[in-house]
Amino acid sequence: MMKPDRKLGPQGKTIDALEFEHINPTGFGHAVPLWFFPARDCGVARIYLYYRGGIAHHGQGLLHRAMHQLMLSGTADRPAETIHAALESLGASADGSADLLYCQHTISARSSRLAEAFRMFLQFRNGAVFPHNELDVYRAAAASELKSRMATPRYWSYRKLMEQMVGDGHYQGQFTNLEDYSALTPALLRAAAVEVWNPANLFVVICGELNETQLADIRSVWQEHGAAFEAPRRDAKSWIHAAHQPVHVEHAVANTNQVSIYFGKSQLDIPDSEYYKMLVLNTLLGGFFGSRLMQNIREQKGLTYGIHSSLLKPGPHYQWLVSSDVKAENKALVIEEIKREMQELREVSVSADELGKVQQYLCGNIKMGFDGIFSMAARVRELQVHGRDYTFMDSALQEIRAVTPEEIQSLAYNFLDPNSFYIASAGAV
Repeated sequence: MMKPDRKLGPQGKTIDALEFEHINPTGFGHAVPLWFFPARDCGVARIYLYYRGGIAHHGQGLLHRAMHQLMLSGTADRPAETIHAALESLGASADGSADLLYCQHTISARSSRLAEAFRMFLQFRNGAVFPHNELDVYRAAAASELKSRMATPRYWSYRKLMEQMVGDGHYQGQFTNLEDYSALTPALLRAAAVEVWNPANLFVVICGELNETQLADIRSVWQEHGAAFEAPRRDAKSWIHAAHQPVHVEHAVANTNQVSIYFGKSQLDIPDSEYYKMLVLNTLLGGFFGSRLMQNIREQKGLTYGIHSSLLKPGPHYQWLVSSDVKAENKALVIEEIKREMQELREVSVSADELGKVQQYLCGNIKMGFDGIFSMAARVRELQVHGRDYTFMDSALQEIRAVTPEEIQSLAYNFLDPNSFYIASAGAV
């Protein structure tokens, strides 16, 4: 049996409970639910449009990312320059993004101008024609950025991990190649917009200093312009997850003396009732500066600048990832030390003192996620895309503090078998 000899991480703040108002949704128009979080004396407000589904629902990640980034690139009678100038004249900004589980539009402005900015945004977005000249600029810039990333070990270690772990029949195993940009056309982008920007997929969060009249004006704008896209709602695309034994795959990258390492494990069935226990275990392993991996591999042995583990939910199941960048000569040792830390958590019970530090850190970190009115938009988004309610957040601090060393060891035994992880290393291999 191994003996724990641990240097503890930084002291966290003691926080007794999360305090936030449970805002229930009201109608926004066109059967769209709205969460409104009011604030005083901030002078600004934001509208968040969240479209459920995202790349995991529709596939074609390149197409949907391009569509959101180019949504204000021009209408039939307004080029991109005048569109952005018009928004700036109101002191407003607007942007969009496509994620695995949702797509997002954010419109920000002073409270008194938000309805006007929202109207302008919807008119420009609804009339988007994705002009050829703007698409050409996007292709060149995006391809150049991808080419730069493809020269790095980190890009290839993650890509090779996903190609092995989930396979090319799964959305996370499908990667953009340089030649794919040439297939983007205005017609494809417009068709994607019609499918994705559908009120049937939408929920809305508004945060900031707005009075009832201003909120009513925003609703009126949505009633007038919000239903421009009403394609039939499609079922989520079916995906096939790879089913084979974990492997260690290597990929050579030229002109580097570094190696990027990824450990990964997918298809983890973790019920919500176990989530916070697993979060504590992940944080203990590699989720903060005082974690086992950081203290051993960085602080004690000096083998890396940083190493991190994360517990993710990119769909109905969880994934566990561990990643680090190291010198080529340290690759084998770092891989062995990662495995050793996993195995030790399985074999040796964590001390109450070390566990307490992790719990305090996590409670403080979670509390920071509720700091400020605009952070509530992300909290509502997380609940909605994962089908949860406020009780999941209400119990967070109590559940974290209730985790015991015995529960940590039991979870580690079940989930942290080093031989159950895929490994990918790329660079000077």
